[in-house]
Amino acid sequence: MRWVWRIVLILVIAGLGAVGWIVFGPGPLSFAGGNTVALGDYKEPAPTGVPASLAGASLIARGEYLAEAADCAACHTVPGRPRYAGGLAFKLPFGTIYSPNITADKETGIGGWSDADLASYLAYGHARAHGTASGPMGEAVDRSFSQMTVDDIKSIVAYLQTVPAITSPDMPANPAPPAPASHRDGGGERNARGKLVFEGSCASCHGWTGESAVSPLATLTGAAAVNDPAGTNVAQIVLSGTTRLTPDGALSMPSFGHAYSDDEIAAVANYVTARFGAKGASLTARDVSKLREQASQ
Repeated sequence: MRWVWRIVLILVIAGLGAVGWIVFGPGPLSFAGGNTVALGDYKEPAPTGVPASLAGASLIARGEYLAEAADCAACHTVPGRPRYAGGLAFKLPFGTIYSPNITADKETGIGGWSDADLASYLAYGHARAHGTASGPMGEAVDRSFSQMTVDDIKSIVAYLQTVPAITSPDMPANPAPPAPASHRDGGGERNARGKLVFEGSCASCHGWTGESAVSPLATLTGAAAVNDPAGTNVAQIVLSGTTRLTPDGALSMPSFGHAYSDDEIAAVANYVTARFGAKGASLTARDVSKLREQASQ
């Protein structure tokens, strides 16, 4: 009978422990850390993403709170390096991409963007001459920033423009302007294979100038990916495609990884960066093969 009492004692102790955890343990949102905000603060006639205590705060203070709440630094900061300077690698199902610099640097960050351009990029995922959000940032726009109020977007813009400028040495100082309207002119002319792939599968949506007549989200002009001389993000998008959610429904670029060889994808990525970017990439078939391996892991 002694073993029965031992089992009963163990069950009683376990039960008391469970009750104690429920009553005195952490709440369901404790994993997030930081300060909590009462849900009642978000049920006012003029909803906002900041707590009532910041209702009368400056745009910059409100924006700093929202940027922290959105965890912008987690994606745009490499551990041990300057905050918001970008360069963080994202190992995604389709390969590795890198976050851009969002400090106030006028050449390699967002310091040269107008407030209207930055607000448009956050709210809609596109800004003329600055490109279109894709990957994790596209998802952040679709699922989060696009749901924010106009005033909250303005607050984030005001805050980001105050972030100390940090130059990214691996990015060109100035994005390239739109390419010539004629396919016979512009960069990449020596890359016949890349041009052939672009003409067959890309030009109908992206256009020869890089400014899409189909949708602003398909515009290449000004995009960080095409102005990155590494060309990695361009090759990844060609390999795996991408999808963005818009008020009119999903807008997708199909995957071409199954349609073209590693050599052809390297060629078209090099052509795109040469024609629409500040400097052409030099990807090889071996580089693309490694990107495919990343996507398969």
